[in-house]
Amino acid sequence: MIPELIYLCEKLKSRVDTGRISLEFLDAERLRVVPAGEDTFPIVVNFDAGLYIVSAAKWHASFGDLDQVTAAICWLLTPYYRIVRSTKGSEGVATWVEIYTNAGWEGTEYVYFDPLVESESPVEGADEIVILTQAVFLDSAFETYYPAAHLDEARYPVGTILGETRFENQNGEWHPVGVPVAE
Repeated sequence: MIPELIYLCEKLKSRVDTGRISLEFLDAERLRVVPAGEDTFPIVVNFDAGLYIVSAAKWHASFGDLDQVTAAICWLLTPYYRIVRSTKGSEGVATWVEIYTNAGWEGTEYVYFDPLVESESPVEGADEIVILTQAVFLDSAFETYYPAAHLDEARYPVGTILGETRFENQNGEWHPVGVPVAE
């Protein structure tokens, strides 16, 4: 295993010590962060040509700084960041991270599956959106960053559904699939 990933393991040690995550080396240059429990998804870190590539559920971003990598991993383990993927048919359109702020959910770090498609919206033409949310850890400083963000009693963003939530586009409107809707 390469020294860069050993150092990353040291940075994540306090999180591993809780028993809520484990670390698996896929090979000398790839590390998987595996959350314990249901309604979670793994995060993979790959070190290649001086860059760290963090990926989860078909989303990825590159970082040059180990502190940024650690922060991205830790935030992805909270309910304040979630992975969103849009599809058309069975083909992926885009995937991105949504961050919860004072204004609600805001998209960032977009990855389009077909780089030739230039769309202003990752959901334009999509017929399904999948949202992945996990709550392995809470960030005690979240309310300092976003004091006006609306949180529920558990300190999750209001309306949080852990795990995978699917939405289908029906006549131009997005509707949850398999989630009871209150009347």
